[in-house]
Amino acid sequence: MANKKFSDFTSQDDLAQYNGLVGFDTGSDNLKITPNEFANNFPLYLTGTVTNMFEGSSTRNFISFAYGTPTTNAGSVLQLGEKWKVTDAYFKWNANDVWPTFDPGETYSIGVYSLNNLSDDASNIANYTQVGADIVEWTPTTQPTGGSYPYQVFSGLSYTLSPGTIYAFIGIESGTFTPTNKDPNFTVRLIRDFT
Repeated sequence: MANKKFSDFTSQDDLAQYNGLVGFDTGSDNLKITPNEFANNFPLYLTGTVTNMFEGSSTRNFISFAYGTPTTNAGSVLQLGEKWKVTDAYFKWNANDVWPTFDPGETYSIGVYSLNNLSDDASNIANYTQVGADIVEWTPTTQPTGGSYPYQVFSGLSYTLSPGTIYAFIGIESGTFTPTNKDPNFTVRLIRDFT
């Protein structure tokens, strides 16, 4: 049992220093929550565009979280000051053309990558290392849901983004697609990770 009044407690604004938070509801129940459970109630959503998706040849497409017109040779990187975790992602094909048909041998994957060469071109896929498995890989037999203008949710993800590391979300084309150069939306949900 505590031997101090709440007003006498030591102040601490770093949730990583807590094992748990306690409180009570409007009834007589005493409640507790871990810092990670607490952080899950305050997620960060980043929405970007998959730049020039389906250019017509095997290539990479950076997902740009920056404002402005995306270009083939540009994207945006993400650097965070704290430890975060990607828990969900959302894809929406918002082009005026229908979702393309994949021919045999054509695939499209989206993954999380960390920049491993800080002094070189950040738009060069050779300077990145993939973090874990793909978020998604679409093939001729595994397509997003929603028909001609699909939308897909990817739940239960667990990609830890460490402070100080530079990350990019990148789409990889394999095969020769009919060029569309569309810029569909891709959103990621992040929560602070206090482990």
